[in-house]
Parts: sequence; C-alpha cells; structure tokens
Amino acid sequence: MLARHPGVTAVYCANDLIALGLMTVAAEHGAVVGRDLSVAGFDDIFVSQLVTPALTTIRQPIARLGRQAAQLAVEAIEGRRDQPERIVLPVELVVRGSTSRVPAGGPGPARLSRAAASA
Repeated sequence: MLARHPGVTAVYCANDLIALGLMTVAAEHGAVVGRDLSVAGFDDIFVSQLVTPALTTIRQPIARLGRQAAQLAVEAIEGRRDQPERIVLPVELVVRGSTSRVPAGGPGPARLSRAAASA
C-alpha cells in the first residue's frame, strides 16, 4: 500500500491489530509513525497503549455492547421482540502518539516512497 500510494499521510484501520501491523510495515520502510505517517485503529485493545508510539484508537464500550446484545437476544427468544432495532452506542477517540498533523506532500511521504520502492 505504501509503495502504491506514496502521498498517503494517514491511515485509519478497521481494528487495532491491523493498525499495529501497518505500524510495523511502515517502520520497516523507513517511516516514523506519528511523524511521517499517522495511524489509527478501532477497539482500544490493551496492547495499543504498550507499543511505541502508542496507537491512537477508537474505544468502544465492549461490556455495554455485550449486555445490550444479550438483552436483545433474550427478548427475541422470549418473543418480546419481532422487529430488528438499530442501537447506536457511544465511542471515544483515544489520541495517542501514532497520529499527528502531517503536512500533505511533506518530506514523510517522499521518504516513504523511496524506501518502499527499494524494498
């Protein structure tokens, strides 16, 4: 991805594990995550705060999500729910060191392009 899109300055990943993998690959290609490339994930898994730089992520209320799902399942099994319901739970942006303002077209993407081309 980095080689095909050298002008990319930020990537939002579907989950933290993908984001952590991207951080590893970016570093292997000479990028400094949080300076040359901003990376963010989703889930706020425990290891996200242990890596360097710590991963910016979206925290979702896992316990509340589980309780809500169980309640809906019980209601459906007992016949008290016959229509699907859309429920939106709040999330929280947890800003850590893997993101920063990276100038578009700045030195980071150019360096990424050269490093990825040589890999």
